[in-house]
Amino acid sequence: MVSETTKELLWQGLVDATHLSRYYAYLTKRHMSRQRWTRGGLLVSAILGFSGLFEAVPIGVSVVGNVAVVIVVVIDFMHDYGPKAATLNATSIVCAKVEDQRHALWADVVEDRIEEDKAREINSQLERLISEAAVAPSYLSVELDDDLNQISYEESTEMLRSRYAISEA
Repeated sequence: MVSETTKELLWQGLVDATHLSRYYAYLTKRHMSRQRWTRGGLLVSAILGFSGLFEAVPIGVSVVGNVAVVIVVVIDFMHDYGPKAATLNATSIVCAKVEDQRHALWADVVEDRIEEDKAREINSQLERLISEAAVAPSYLSVELDDDLNQISYEESTEMLRSRYAISEA
């Protein structure tokens, strides 16, 4: 049997894991998209600059292409979207796995298949995993997005309330 205090703690852990799983998945998609656009811009500007060698385009277009290559390369180096996307993706995967484990833990609690001490032990392990995963993006100076964070949180709480038929009382 698990106490109400522990149930509240476990529920908040489930909300947090679901929220972070969504949030990091959204950030991953954003950074992957930015990397594709940056690389696409680099490709187009390089083609324009290169085609000037063969006089396939007017010299002005070639010059613009060469300048664009420099600008896009600087943007790519400054923002480093590829490594950030990879790190965010890894964080998202860990958060999703923790979310799955938290759903299983919640089911054990609801169906009275777990004791207080064991539930708290598992909760501590899952908190540690998610804390460690959430630190990695900060090493790459990933910009956090408060609006996206709020959207992720609201979606998560709505989904969980619906899934577990909990009212907002």
